[in-house]
Amino acid sequence: MITSEFKNNQELEHWLFITMTVHKFVNLFSNFIFTQIILDSLNYFTSNNKLSIGAYVIMPNHIHLIVKPEKDTAFENINRDFKKYTSQNIIFRLKENNNPLIDKFIVNKKDRRIQIWKRNTHKKQVFSSEFMKQKVEYIHNNPCQPNWRLVDKPEDYRYSSASFYLTDEKPQFFSLFDLRKIISY
Repeated sequence: MITSEFKNNQELEHWLFITMTVHKFVNLFSNFIFTQIILDSLNYFTSNNKLSIGAYVIMPNHIHLIVKPEKDTAFENINRDFKKYTSQNIIFRLKENNNPLIDKFIVNKKDRRIQIWKRNTHKKQVFSSEFMKQKVEYIHNNPCQPNWRLVDKPEDYRYSSASFYLTDEKPQFFSLFDLRKIISY
């Protein structure tokens, strides 16, 4: 895991710890069809140099990321586009398959009838090496927590960057920014 100070504090200036939660905490990402929509969207942002992702985990009802928006891209725009794209595709898949899960997302709001994501994305600026270390470890250990028990070891969880850092396995779904470039291990 991450053990020492940032190599260059300016490198950390724009890194964020993000949490996005599914509306009503529905375990939507227990189904690979919906997880794949998330992975495809993250791949789009990394492939098009809009976002660097240093660590991530896709849990059944939420996502944690350590990210840095690239160039002049505001995180708020990435967040908006990510949620819009993923919501539209998830809703399409739910309707296409007559999935009864869609009923859990029905809302009575002026601007929508179905809501996939909670409105607010939890966002914290990464401000120190200790904070980065804490959040990376939290992300990677999340699937092992007693309330989830998805795997016994962090590196065994497929939808996480843990295997990249703990076993040097090549990222499966999209490119990762190797945080070891800015943090000594």
